[in-house]
Amino acid sequence: MFGKKHSGEQNVILLDVENASVGVALVHLAEGSAPVLFAEQRTLLALPRTLQSDSIAKQIEAAAHEALLQLSLVAARLRINDKTTERGAFTNAAVFLGAPWGVPNLALGKAGFSPHMQNFLTTEIEAVAQDLPLSFYTSADSATYGSRFLPTDCIVLVAILRGEITELILLGESGALGYATVPIGFRSVYRTLQTHAGLSLAEIPAVLALAKHPVDSPYYEPLEAVGRHMVEFFAPGVEALIHNGVPQSLLIIADEPLGSWFARTLEGDSSLETLFASGSTMRTLGSHTLVAHLAGHAATPDLHLTLGALFVHGKHLGASAGI
Repeated sequence: MFGKKHSGEQNVILLDVENASVGVALVHLAEGSAPVLFAEQRTLLALPRTLQSDSIAKQIEAAAHEALLQLSLVAARLRINDKTTERGAFTNAAVFLGAPWGVPNLALGKAGFSPHMQNFLTTEIEAVAQDLPLSFYTSADSATYGSRFLPTDCIVLVAILRGEITELILLGESGALGYATVPIGFRSVYRTLQTHAGLSLAEIPAVLALAKHPVDSPYYEPLEAVGRHMVEFFAPGVEALIHNGVPQSLLIIADEPLGSWFARTLEGDSSLETLFASGSTMRTLGSHTLVAHLAGHAATPDLHLTLGALFVHGKHLGASAGI
């Protein structure tokens, strides 16, 4: 039942695993229609005091197990309703692994995945739906595909800002020119504001959204400090890539309000000017831009699950996708 296709349509399990969260959803694909993203959920890991990969991996595994269990319950409810039966029948699964679990290897022309994480997630998905066709991709694949929705004809640096790691992809007209990771992410912002500004995790998004005029804010100093800290890591990552081509545009892929805050932080730092071509542009890509390409979604859809949905839709249509 779970592996049967219905009328040429597909219901794909999406699983997005990065270094600080696990996201899961279903996406419905049909010929002549944009994808429908539903049953989304994202589990954020607790902020760790130390970044130990073994500890983070165990938390990721527990979160993935619980997320897939909850998704199977949603699908079961859909199947017992005559009007939604087909939406609850899985046809295949797509797993997107962010760094460090999944990274592209441009020299070899293929992705490298953590064998342990790949095997664990394969077992978990088989427990939900046995013999389900399963494909693994990197977060860089879906981000690269998503960048097509903001087309450009120049060399673009794509910065994917995630929990503890920022992934950098240098894109030219012929495809990816370079890839690098930076060991800092949005959780660095959260840790700094939580520790030095006394903010709760729930308060931080509001502070970032209101930080357009930081001098007037009581959080000016911690925001400035974490901004400088992020630039100190970001700049060497860009510098390592520009021998392949100097970017003329920067595309930041991040949830709001973090994306806009990070863009303002980079825009206001003169030390980055030598790393980009004169007159370079900067844009952000969030779910608010991508929803126009979905036929159905939550009020505020998850950014990386949205990117995954668009990626598998492109694959469904036979489009060239991925890094």
